[in-house]
Amino acid sequence: MAAQLSLIHGPKEPELLTNTTLCDLIHEQAGRYGDRPAVVVPWQSVRLSYRDLATRSKAVAKALLEMGLKHGDGIGIMDGNSSEYVEVFMGAARIGCPVVVLNTTYTPEELKNAVHRSCCKLVFIAPRIGSRSLAGHIGVLHGHQDRNPELPELRGVVCLRGDVGGAPGVMLESYAQFTARSSTVHEGDALLAQSERGLAPEDVLNLQFTSGTTGSPKAAMLTNINIINNARFVGNAMRLTPEDVVCCGPPLFHCFGLVMGLLAAFCYGSSILFPSDHFRASSVVDAVMSEDATVILGVPTMFVAELEVIAKTGQRPRRLRTGLASGSAVSQNLMSQLRELMGCDKMLIAYGMTETSPVNFITSLDDPEEKRTATIGRVMPHTAVKVIDQTGRIVPRGQRGELCVSGYALQKGYFRNEEKTRDVMRRDENGVLWMHTGDEVLLDEQGYGHITGRIKDIIIRGGENIFPREIEDQLMSHPSISEASVIAIKDERYGEVVGCFLKAAVGCQRLSDPEVRQWVSDKLGRHKTPQHVFWLGEHGMGDDFPKTGSGKHQKHVMREIGNRLHINSMDESNTMSSASPSVRIVEVGPRDGLQNIRDPVDTTTKLELIRRLRATGLQTIELTSVVSPRAIPQLADCRQVLQNPMIQQLLRTSDLRLPVLVPNLKGFQIAVQHGVKEVAVFVSATEGFSRANINSTVEEGLARAKQVASAAVNANIAVRGYVSCVFADPYDGPTPTSSVLRCAKTLLEAGCYEVSLGDTLGVGTPLEVRRLVTYLKENDIPLEQLAGHFHDTYGGAAANVWEAYRCGVRVFDSSVAGLGGCPFAPGAKGNVASEDLVYMFQKSGVDTGVDLLKLAETGAWISERLTKSNSSRAGAALVVKHKLTQQSANAINLQWTVVGENEGLLLSRSGVNLKITLNRPKNGNALSAALTDELTTVIKNANADPSITRIILTGNGKFFCTGMNLAKGSTPVAQGGSTSDTQYDRLVNLLEAIDQSPKVTIACLNGPAFGGGVGLAFACDIRLAVKATSVTLSEVKLGLCPATISKYVIREWGIPFAREAMLSARSVTAAELKTRGLVVEVAEDPEQLSIVLDGFLTRLKIASSAASRMSKDLVRLAWVHGGKDEQARGIKELFDEMMKPDADGSYGVNKFQAKHPVDWDAYDLQRSKPRL
Repeated sequence: MAAQLSLIHGPKEPELLTNTTLCDLIHEQAGRYGDRPAVVVPWQSVRLSYRDLATRSKAVAKALLEMGLKHGDGIGIMDGNSSEYVEVFMGAARIGCPVVVLNTTYTPEELKNAVHRSCCKLVFIAPRIGSRSLAGHIGVLHGHQDRNPELPELRGVVCLRGDVGGAPGVMLESYAQFTARSSTVHEGDALLAQSERGLAPEDVLNLQFTSGTTGSPKAAMLTNINIINNARFVGNAMRLTPEDVVCCGPPLFHCFGLVMGLLAAFCYGSSILFPSDHFRASSVVDAVMSEDATVILGVPTMFVAELEVIAKTGQRPRRLRTGLASGSAVSQNLMSQLRELMGCDKMLIAYGMTETSPVNFITSLDDPEEKRTATIGRVMPHTAVKVIDQTGRIVPRGQRGELCVSGYALQKGYFRNEEKTRDVMRRDENGVLWMHTGDEVLLDEQGYGHITGRIKDIIIRGGENIFPREIEDQLMSHPSISEASVIAIKDERYGEVVGCFLKAAVGCQRLSDPEVRQWVSDKLGRHKTPQHVFWLGEHGMGDDFPKTGSGKHQKHVMREIGNRLHINSMDESNTMSSASPSVRIVEVGPRDGLQNIRDPVDTTTKLELIRRLRATGLQTIELTSVVSPRAIPQLADCRQVLQNPMIQQLLRTSDLRLPVLVPNLKGFQIAVQHGVKEVAVFVSATEGFSRANINSTVEEGLARAKQVASAAVNANIAVRGYVSCVFADPYDGPTPTSSVLRCAKTLLEAGCYEVSLGDTLGVGTPLEVRRLVTYLKENDIPLEQLAGHFHDTYGGAAANVWEAYRCGVRVFDSSVAGLGGCPFAPGAKGNVASEDLVYMFQKSGVDTGVDLLKLAETGAWISERLTKSNSSRAGAALVVKHKLTQQSANAINLQWTVVGENEGLLLSRSGVNLKITLNRPKNGNALSAALTDELTTVIKNANADPSITRIILTGNGKFFCTGMNLAKGSTPVAQGGSTSDTQYDRLVNLLEAIDQSPKVTIACLNGPAFGGGVGLAFACDIRLAVKATSVTLSEVKLGLCPATISKYVIREWGIPFAREAMLSARSVTAAELKTRGLVVEVAEDPEQLSIVLDGFLTRLKIASSAASRMSKDLVRLAWVHGGKDEQARGIKELFDEMMKPDADGSYGVNKFQAKHPVDWDAYDLQRSKPRL
């Protein structure tokens, strides 16, 4: 079947309104909702009803007419979220004057540019926003002449709050003076009615600037059809009603506040709540509480700030039911906090752009949580989207490309900028007009969208788009700066902030960081001011920018460097403390750690390892290598790994670095086809290892790596480099440092953002590490582009890492549990263990961002899974310590009472549980004739005792049971005849008594088991064990075979494993038994085994004894009579039994219906009297 293409048409419902203007809507809503609250502004103590809005917007419209403004004249407004803003917007809409919304962060210069380019005839402006005075802005507009020569079309300025003076310049009046004009209009109502009749749905309602205002800013023209319908569809997604109170933190100068907030609420008769003129978290929380808000809007950074307020004040919103986020995704953690602390059960996520009015995708309240948090939702009604490649062809679903949007929501164009309009709005071969968004998107099979990147290097700060070019132009206009490159730096609060790399002009003194910020903020505003300033030649950086062959800046390299340097700087409004020392751990376990494991590792295990590693907080995980199965059989499933839905989801949506090693261009192309965003290339610094490992000379290896790196850079894919054998080669001996330098320099020049130095043999020492790093630094290799990759052959890897850290290296490769090795370097051990590195750094006050305990548990898990010892000393110790702590904290200690002591047996009771302890420790609890008979009798009696629900079999001393008693005079071997028959019957009777028991039987292996002791354990239903446990079918060593126990062993183990274990007579460890599912839990020692047993028995109290017996019978039927008539008859009999009126099922169901829990142990004790 052909792959589904990335072309989606949104639903046809709700209907599209094509004959309605905002003016029509104002009249309709006033008539429909009258005195219901429409706009609530606590900071102004203002409450406006729908009727009030109609009245006040009418006054604004008439005043505009009185000033001579007419249909099509632009009206600018620069204000915070206020009642006046709403009145002006709606008043202008009533006479067809487009409202130009002006960003409140504009500097006076930016404001002047925006007003000029949008041809505003009148500007409304607040005297201040928050604590920020706009006197300078008003002065720029007002000028000193009746006509401001720099703003020739501007007729007047209205100060929205407060009085104004009468100085010369463009007309300046207060809002009160302005609205008073409405009463002086001759035949005002008739003139207004005439103007309203001249309106059309296609009229431009709003101009929104979409980029910076130096150079060539673009103002998107949005019509009534655009905005009203988009607001309706957003409100429909939030299921707004007249009962809703929508709290809006985002600004009205942004489509979020204006369309998704104000107009969405207005379309459904809801109340819109503006807590403050600019965002203030405490004001939002207070307003939500006092007005009983039901819906909250914001970008994730706003929600984080609001939660911080709630955590301090203890306030808890009462009625919040949903919210809407845009700008970036809402994380699972944030979603959980919103639910727990704010009662906001479901948060919607919207995606769009100003030019599309703005929303194109939105999640649904009915979506599963994974889709609501990990995607941007589905396509909006009456909207079409497609994803195209560089040739313009529509790509298949699941493949990334540029998002294009079509439908009612497309802007009318950029105001007076046809060239830019044609650049982004183009018709296809069918005449359909598409908006080319510049965003990289993936559409999955269910039609959900995933933002995977940005084709342009836009910085998204708290949901606000910032374009690097205008900041670079401003920086380079300073005489002391010769070159600048602006990039995004990750930020916990804002998602991204501005960072810049600067090169000082020759002969000029380096500017201080505050001077750099001042130079930008004077022209462009605070939100565009670099928070992080990096100068070339400092902090270990080279003297020039990383560049491509054509001389372009490699911004992906600079982003990586900037994010690693962790230099926090001072902003005018926010003092950031310098970061604590930190390192980045590159986890190579799934690739380098597993590739040399001898036995095949299944794909499921590899994927689970990646999942667990991700949960530890590691930010870089090497997934696999796209390599020939003949070269590395262990990685033959690389495509299956990359195609897995979990991996695809991570590649699309997560911030993780997930490199994939590729040996050549073919491997690179395969990786790219699977959506990989980062690749790694590998070279050897030595000829011998290069020929043995990659079958090429060093020169050929470098040429191949350069080919891949060049292709990666051209595809905007990050590329990392590896240089192996930096200290020694197993064939050539010591490695010249000049060879390492040559390889590192070649890889960096080819486009690698980082080169990892590999001590493949694990022979390096701290002294050699320091010499190499110092040599590379002295030869212009930047420290921030180096990483360390040390193997632990001689136990010195951690010391080498620490020495490299002291030299300035801040990135280190390692493998969980110390997995790894090298087939071409005999004797070389695995990588340094990730757990050991994280432990060392964290204990030294260096941040890794990794949850050490989760990492240690992952190491223990994969070691157990691979049935190999854990090479991490720190990890193994931490897991044991944590397990002991947890078991002690959660220990459920049952009260056991000794009820009997027979021939080699100790009997104990705890309620319905009977524990039988083999009590011949000096003889290894071997099965003598007397002990076997006594044990059989005890078990048969317990089977018949209704007061016993579970039978536990364990041992005293070092061994669980060493099997048949082989002491002289005790064994029937070689006696033949009736003696052998008696021994056979004796063992069979014992094992069958256990196997056929109607009770739940549990073997607690306190130590090793041999021969018949293995039979005892595997005739039981469930097994627990201590770490020192091993089971050995040792009979073949004595010329015997495990005859009587074979039935139980083969049934539980499976034929292939049982055959191998019988023939080899090898010891099978507790770890391997648990991996194979033959042991439920492994305890550290017998004391902990008792705690584990008590806890396990307590958990089994939820099961009815009769139901347990019938469940065992079902298993037995499947084993003995699988697929035969006997199985069907047996199942029918069990079904009839459980449905009887006096059966346990009747009692349990009645309790469930009455919503009462069932304690089956108490139930069984009440019905029967103990015999033991």
